[in-house]
Amino acid sequence: HRDLHSFPTRRSSDLLEDLSGGTADVGVPYGQGIVDTFAWVNKNGGVGGKQLSVDSNDYGYQVPRAIALYKKWSAGDNKVSAIMGWGTADTEALSPFVAQDKIPDISGSYAAALSDPEGTSGKAKAAPYNFFYGPTYSDALRAELTWAAEDWKAKGKPGKPKFVHMGANHPYPNAPKAAGEARSEEHTSELQSHHD
Repeated sequence: HRDLHSFPTRRSSDLLEDLSGGTADVGVPYGQGIVDTFAWVNKNGGVGGKQLSVDSNDYGYQVPRAIALYKKWSAGDNKVSAIMGWGTADTEALSPFVAQDKIPDISGSYAAALSDPEGTSGKAKAAPYNFFYGPTYSDALRAELTWAAEDWKAKGKPGKPKFVHMGANHPYPNAPKAAGEARSEEHTSELQSHHD
């Protein structure tokens, strides 16, 4: 816990957002929501009376650009206080850097690999500086499949439902795939996986 009153007059965060890449359709409103949130916090007195700043950076949903931006943000004496991140591939790629530099990354990726602060699960490296706003993709998919199986049964449908995992072949749709397949083996009669 850090004393908010010891912070400088302005705290900076860098916003890694996709305004022009493959997820810009949802990245643009997400990024605007972050900017609007910072504006609202400042309008209402800031944090501990200190104003916040956020610098928006379009990385086009490209991991090399995200890493280059991170190196700029973490260099020298003007190291950012936090990163407001976005995608799964870039957040996973930045995770070891933010852990080493002790810079929190609050991202739009809910990959389970980012939810193990000590790396004790054996499935991912320690991610003590990664944070996000809800359940992991894996936990959400498990809950959805459990609900679907229970709903199927409650409606008196014969047999078991089918589960199809669909998505492009990259880290975001692949993040919950193993968890979904494991849960579907318990609840469904057929498993299918499709990638674009």
